[in-house]
Amino acid sequence: GGARPFLLSREWLWHVSLCAATSYLLYLSMFMSCFDRVVTGSVPALLKQNGFDFDEEYSIWSLADIIYELGGLNRHLMYTTYLIFCVIGPVTRCSTQLLLLLLPLPTKWLRALHELSRNASIFYALEVLLVAVPLLNMTFGPVSKNLLTVKSQPALCVPLAERFGEETCLMLSVNLAKGYYVLCVHVALFLYSGFDGSPTHKYCQHELHRSDCPPFPCCSKQQQDSPPSARSARQPTMH
Repeated sequence: GGARPFLLSREWLWHVSLCAATSYLLYLSMFMSCFDRVVTGSVPALLKQNGFDFDEEYSIWSLADIIYELGGLNRHLMYTTYLIFCVIGPVTRCSTQLLLLLLPLPTKWLRALHELSRNASIFYALEVLLVAVPLLNMTFGPVSKNLLTVKSQPALCVPLAERFGEETCLMLSVNLAKGYYVLCVHVALFLYSGFDGSPTHKYCQHELHRSDCPPFPCCSKQQQDSPPSARSARQPTMH
């Protein structure tokens, strides 16, 4: 039959709540707009009048589709890498931790699930995405603004600037959307509950392997404070 090694306590409820909140925020951030591409200036204003709009919203999930549509090496290398580290890895880690705390499975199965979850935590790179998105705006903004200017293309930009009242001829901006801030909260919770070595991970490790000695220096202090008979019982026997 099933065996629940996790005692129903405040500590257990705290970690379950953290994992549930982390998983829910991950689900929201996957499909909410993470950042928006906004193209401004007199040239985009002219194109919008004729039905061409270059503004677009991007989520973590839609970025995977865009990378896949590139084809060639990008499809096989970039798409696989992105999918593993930004979709499959995070979803696997969050879901397996929540199942680990909730399912009344035999201890042997729970330990196997814990090991799977621990290995999945390696394939997580959403914190890198938090840094990459603002860098996109810092990169594309100034570069795109200098592609078409009044000095480089006066015949095009001057008449359009007078017509639409735009100071710039063309500028591409990457603006943070609501999904980005949801992702920030998710990553903050994941630091506590998801990373290998986090408090939630240590809690699961302790509950599933109660005979394990705590990490150094706790283990060393525990051995010093314990009676000689207990210390000798923990020592391996040489044959």
